[in-house]
Amino acid sequence: MDKNFKVIQYGLIENQEQYFEKILKWCETESKDSSTPAAINMRIDDWQTNEDTLAYILHNKRRFYKRGEYFFLEVDDQIVASAGIYRSDFDNRVAIGGARSWANADYRAQFVIGRYLLPLQLKWAKANGFKTIVLTFNEYNARLVNHFKRSGLGIVKKRNPDSFFYNGVFEVPHPIMIKSTKQWAIYHKIDEEYEPNWSLIKAD
Repeated sequence: MDKNFKVIQYGLIENQEQYFEKILKWCETESKDSSTPAAINMRIDDWQTNEDTLAYILHNKRRFYKRGEYFFLEVDDQIVASAGIYRSDFDNRVAIGGARSWANADYRAQFVIGRYLLPLQLKWAKANGFKTIVLTFNEYNARLVNHFKRSGLGIVKKRNPDSFFYNGVFEVPHPIMIKSTKQWAIYHKIDEEYEPNWSLIKAD
């Protein structure tokens, strides 16, 4: 990892309340990003009651507590990106990776989430006995699926086994429903013999 980058694993922070204040300030700044509709989920004016906001999910709903983990990427002590992973509701052997991902506009082109956070999520999933990690994309960022497709679906790559998709990129053949939202998905096979029953969450 580049010397200026540091990953913070939220579940391991000793003083989460203090760090949460830092998260709120970061969310407030990022909520002003007009380049993506996802910025609305970073707002903090109503975070205590708005279940769609990242702050609510982390602090009130605690989606990643015990059943997952959330990671922050810092540069020079400033948060620049984040992403979570948690056990899916439809199959306890499947983890939802890249959940609630966000990267500061200045760092998106550097693919910092894929470079620094996804490998740690893969490590976490392996350590917790998961067989599959799925990455999902809403309508506004579904174009990112093509980013992974270009490297070849199901084609084994000569990569580090600790990297995402080193053994191929696989696509769910239909849209799925995650948290009541229609999404498009690709997945990484930790256990290459295991295939989730995607039809259980097929979107209408």
